[in-house]
Amino acid sequence: MFAFLLALAFVGQIDRIELNGSQISIESQGKIKISQTELPKSKKLKKRIVFDIKPAKLGPKIPKALVSKDKHISKIRVAQHSKDTVRIVAEVEGRVKLSAKVAPKAIPKKTIPKIPAALLKEE
Repeated sequence: MFAFLLALAFVGQIDRIELNGSQISIESQGKIKISQTELPKSKKLKKRIVFDIKPAKLGPKIPKALVSKDKHISKIRVAQHSKDTVRIVAEVEGRVKLSAKVAPKAIPKKTIPKIPAALLKEE
């Protein structure tokens, strides 16, 4: 039980998933690895590109689908595949170069308090 809880402690929460052209950027609070698999077209299913992100869990604001402007990418789904794996599945047609990368964590902007003009005047 302790090992299970310890493993969950190191799961990185996914804070942002964004699609820019044929690049999926993933921002996480922890260290994650991305593996990519391609599943061939079958009689019932289109060709799929699958990205597994480990160790990871979906953050509360992550959309369940991404919208692509590329006519060769018909659908991109995002889901929690297992307790420590997030899966992104893209249904594609033809030759598509789709990739995923870990995006650098955005640095929050610091707010600088405004100093009243009266305090800035030199005497």
